[in-house]
Amino acid sequence: RIPLWCRRVGAAVDPGIRTDHLLTAQLSLAGQAYGSEDARRQFFGGFIDEVRSLPGVADASAVNMVPVLDRAGNIPVWDAAHPPAQISEAPLACARFVLPRYFRTMGIPLVEGRLIDDRDTAAGAASASAPPAGGAPTTTVLNVVISRSVARRIFPGVGAVGQRMGVFAGGPEPVVAEVVGVVGDVRMNGLNDEDTTALYVPYQVAAPSAMRLVVRTGHSEEILDLAL
Repeated sequence: RIPLWCRRVGAAVDPGIRTDHLLTAQLSLAGQAYGSEDARRQFFGGFIDEVRSLPGVADASAVNMVPVLDRAGNIPVWDAAHPPAQISEAPLACARFVLPRYFRTMGIPLVEGRLIDDRDTAAGAASASAPPAGGAPTTTVLNVVISRSVARRIFPGVGAVGQRMGVFAGGPEPVVAEVVGVVGDVRMNGLNDEDTTALYVPYQVAAPSAMRLVVRTGHSEEILDLAL
């Protein structure tokens, strides 16, 4: 049995999420058994399903960095049809890897389009890239959800769903993402954070080994004792 010490998230101001009955826990995969992305994808997919089946659990998901508790993760993003002359001139967004039902679990409302779900897998997230400047890229490499503040900043006056973004995550070249949904703003780096730009990427794309379990429950237990 693996005890997971879960911390309740609370706030005196509106953080953009539902804080009632919301628990979090850090979970890291180590060892040869989880050395591959496929192994980590399989583990987290099955693990979250088991958590959802526990008595008293309304929903569950996972994210690599929880709002307010985990900070940073900013990366440059831009309208792929209007790239900046230099990547350093592009606006920043807090990038987060999420599993399906993350937004439902956290109480983050859908504004436009759809949420990340089982359709958004590692397929197609290969090494296609987009230049930081020049014409609009022609190949989409992954689907993403963005916050309302990103949509307003990058695609002012037009619907963001279906638009393509340039995303620079530190690799040799930027990649292209297609916006499939827009969600409400969340205070990402602190309760006094007014720059709430966020980019949500399907976990399947990179499968980090360290994730935060998020659980929505009808009870107020500080500890969930989960059996694997």
